[in-house]
Amino acid sequence: MSYTAPRHLESLQVLRGIAASLVVMVHAINVIDLAPKGWHRGWLNTAASLNEFGATGVDLFFVISGFVMAFTMGRFNGLSGARRFAARRFWRVVPPFWFACLLFIPFSRMIVSHLPAASYVNAVTFVPVWHSHPYSPPPLAIGWTLAFELVFYAIVSTVIASRVTTGRRVYVLAIVTIFAGVGSLWPRSIIFNPMMAEFGLGVVVYMVWRRGISRFFHCTALSTGAAALLASAIFGWIFDARLEMAVAGVGGDMRVICWGVPWALVVLGAADVAISRKVVYSAGIPTNKANMLPASQPQIDEVATLLGKEPTLKLAINGYTDDTGSSAHNRSLSEARAMSVVAALVARVIAPDRLQAKGFGDSHPVADNDTDKGKAKNRRAELVRL
Repeated sequence: MSYTAPRHLESLQVLRGIAASLVVMVHAINVIDLAPKGWHRGWLNTAASLNEFGATGVDLFFVISGFVMAFTMGRFNGLSGARRFAARRFWRVVPPFWFACLLFIPFSRMIVSHLPAASYVNAVTFVPVWHSHPYSPPPLAIGWTLAFELVFYAIVSTVIASRVTTGRRVYVLAIVTIFAGVGSLWPRSIIFNPMMAEFGLGVVVYMVWRRGISRFFHCTALSTGAAALLASAIFGWIFDARLEMAVAGVGGDMRVICWGVPWALVVLGAADVAISRKVVYSAGIPTNKANMLPASQPQIDEVATLLGKEPTLKLAINGYTDDTGSSAHNRSLSEARAMSVVAALVARVIAPDRLQAKGFGDSHPVADNDTDKGKAKNRRAELVRL
């Protein structure tokens, strides 16, 4: 059994919460500004630049989305995989937004007496097909960001459906999305828009993180990105951050430089912050086998000793497989692998109620499934402190 570097994404969930808070702040300000007289910004009016700084939460969301899609796309293959990916993203994003819009329309009519027809059309199509001037966001204004997200998902689906090997997909995805941003030739376009490059930045961050390079400078990346964002919040920025300008691509290149790149550095640093509660190991597990090998015994003894020294410590044992076999078979096999670790620890007088076994099949690969070496790394178990 050989240990590998801990991998975790808990810190990205924290960043998602920060992004959501920033977006809520800027949209709350927009609602107050559009509301009838008598509504006031209150404490939100304390610093002029902070009033609109919440818009940067969108840029953080885009970078995280690029990272997460690069992280998860390995579980989908070919045309069938592309269809499954696209269907999952559609049902997760589109119907909930439409339902939220229906609920929000009566409230929006209290604030704005008249919504242009383009707002309703853009709520349905997301990508603006009705080019009113200026751009008319959906009744629930945050929907403008979903146009970028859905275009990015379409790009991911196309890459999955292609014949590109799993190991090279992230490179293709990074190149395509960054080109879409850098090659923004069409005005008022979503596909060719500078902000599309932020998804590409997230993919690049994933590539650096996955190779383990970021662990050498993650603190520097985190502090540099945070300092740049703090300076932006205090001193302001040199582009128009309004959503109409973002959709039109006006000033988008500077937005990517001033907000996208710093957030990418923050995500890169946060992905390797040492808050992991997880130990990942490979036991040289053969394909389609669940039993523990003799080489695993010294590490099992080490874990049992740790549990003996900390009576309150509880562990989740998560099993994983490579992509050989069906999803249902792999999920069952991975659970059997996790149970074999539990059985080995129980045999060393560890109470069963301190251990939780669960199988995740071939989801969350940590290496390419195109090579025997990569498959061996994906046949693993993870011990996570509860």
